[in-house]
Amino acid sequence: MEFIVGYPKGSPLVSDYLANKDQVADFFGRSFLSVGDFQSKAMEVDGRFGRAERELAAQAVLVPPGADEARLEAFVEKGGYMVTTGQQPGLLGGPLYNIYKAFTAARLAAVLEERLEKPVIPLFWVSSEDHDWDEAGHTEIIGVDNKIHRIELENVYSETDPPIHRIQIGSAAQDQIDEFVQLLPDTEFSSDISS
Repeated sequence: MEFIVGYPKGSPLVSDYLANKDQVADFFGRSFLSVGDFQSKAMEVDGRFGRAERELAAQAVLVPPGADEARLEAFVEKGGYMVTTGQQPGLLGGPLYNIYKAFTAARLAAVLEERLEKPVIPLFWVSSEDHDWDEAGHTEIIGVDNKIHRIELENVYSETDPPIHRIQIGSAAQDQIDEFVQLLPDTEFSSDISS
């Protein structure tokens, strides 16, 4: 099976940022490649957020079952940091970049924790107050045929434009889940995904 992957595309601003060019440094304020810039930001956070603010932040985090709550306690006790990112909701997790964003936040948090020698927690939020079903009710996936397939779920909620978190999908999405699984390549993880 062959997958075709291109180089990152975008505006010259994005290309220059990724290349860490000086002419865009002032626009972004900091370089994602500079440990010193992360240390500088950490000092800025320390000056603005003390224990009380960290306690409030920790209380706002919904800890999933089985997660290590001691990490949040260490974040408060040791003056830790959070790497945050988020996205609007999307069917089956939405676009693949949502997953990349979450993984990137987790990886960056691990690197910064080592470099800053303080707890760094990755935090991914979902903007579930969003009302746009046209954006949230579908996803697109590249199938084993190297074509883009759109998987869509009809909004059967009677209220006009409810917040996405109030829409109960339940078993109505089973056909879309089955279609999603059928489009994936067969791997050693296939049985885990389909169950």
